[in-house]
Amino acid sequence: MAEDDLTINVWVGNLGRYNEGTLIGGWLRLPVDEQRIDRFLTEQVGLTLDAQQAYEIGRQGGVVYEEYGILDYEYDGLLAALDYRPGEYEDLHALNTLAQAARIFTQDRPEALEAVRLAADMNNVHDPVGLANLLVQAEDIEYMAYDPPQGITRENTPDLDEMYGWHCANRNSELASLLDGPYGMYFDVAKYGRDASINDNVTLADHGFLIDEAIPDTKRYSGTELTRIVDAHGDDEPGLSATPPPESDALRMVGRWGDTHDNVMRSDGAERIAERIMRANDSDDNHLRQQVRDLIRPVADQLDGDMPSGSATFARLVAEHEAMHANSDQMPAQEPFRLESLLEPGEHVMEYTLAGTATNWGAPVYQCIMPIDSTDIGAGLEDTLQRIIADRAGHGDADTILAETMGARPIGELDPADGITPIDQGYALPAPITSFNPKPVKEEKPDTSKGRDTVLDGIRQRAGRRADDPTAHPPAQERAKTRNR
Repeated sequence: MAEDDLTINVWVGNLGRYNEGTLIGGWLRLPVDEQRIDRFLTEQVGLTLDAQQAYEIGRQGGVVYEEYGILDYEYDGLLAALDYRPGEYEDLHALNTLAQAARIFTQDRPEALEAVRLAADMNNVHDPVGLANLLVQAEDIEYMAYDPPQGITRENTPDLDEMYGWHCANRNSELASLLDGPYGMYFDVAKYGRDASINDNVTLADHGFLIDEAIPDTKRYSGTELTRIVDAHGDDEPGLSATPPPESDALRMVGRWGDTHDNVMRSDGAERIAERIMRANDSDDNHLRQQVRDLIRPVADQLDGDMPSGSATFARLVAEHEAMHANSDQMPAQEPFRLESLLEPGEHVMEYTLAGTATNWGAPVYQCIMPIDSTDIGAGLEDTLQRIIADRAGHGDADTILAETMGARPIGELDPADGITPIDQGYALPAPITSFNPKPVKEEKPDTSKGRDTVLDGIRQRAGRRADDPTAHPPAQERAKTRNR
């Protein structure tokens, strides 16, 4: 089967809006990058995945939509190959892992799909995690392709019993000679094949047969472990193995609990979450309980909101945190963001504070970049915001850096009654600026090694135009007065 055929195409809808009588959603073809799934759910399905954003929407009396459903699918490609029909509440990330596993583990073994389908039928496996378990262990499935005599094909021999009969005859010299002789036409190969398949304890399929003896454990790996296996094989680095790195029993228990899609409540804390994990694993081992508690505490302590049905996401965060901790000596140190790294010649960093308590993003003093000879605060804020977005494009943390450095947040999260100060690209300060002064440090040397020349040239040109035309961007104080009239 071609790689393009190893896909899953599902129509995902917003269940909350569906229950209200509105159909919102779209088609998603898997496999894709995991981050793309979250973007699809946010942008096309209309879900709110960020806990802090959901809290803000609820606080303002809005409706938060957090549940999706698979309302339709195309029964072709990988679904048809595995004879699998996803349920309405199937996990998209689990389906994505299944599609990735199929693409990786059937590249050189096209017969593996049929082997997995037969093994799944025998074990009544009808979920993506179980099917993915079989795919990553496909080499351990005792499957053999038919080897009939020359001239016998699936096209002229559609009966599976007869095909198996020819396969057996081709491996038995005496029977092969009999069939080649004058009495061969009187021999019922189909009946022979039917009896032989029963005696040999095999299950027949279109292209081969399964020996019904040893079927791999369909629960060997949790969803989190499967994701790590797939990620390892998707890397181009040599020497990666299908077996994940040694994993503690505690981490394995967290992964299994993640597959239950349990609720994760911020108020539970590490203690109660650990108890849910223990119950999900039917364990009362106090030593393991302490290990689980210590393992999840760093993630539990950083929760900024509830995660309904979010145990899979929580488990993934725990696994990622543990992997980073375990391999910290092999990972390059990640330097904290410094606004000075974006300075250009003739510029300096300005510090400002905001009125009231409308923001609680860390320190009350924020920063932006300004030309040394400019007093256009609005232009400085806009240009700084654009530089940060350009610089953090490959890191995925632009919102966090904007909030911590500038105090800027998406306008949708802010209350206009607080006197917000719009900047650009949908961001604003949550309150008016009350002070604006140069940062009291020595002048920093510009860092031009980040390859942002094209972006920064455009920003500098816009800043130059504003400097030539003072009316193009009124001072922040005038804009605040206009908004509060």
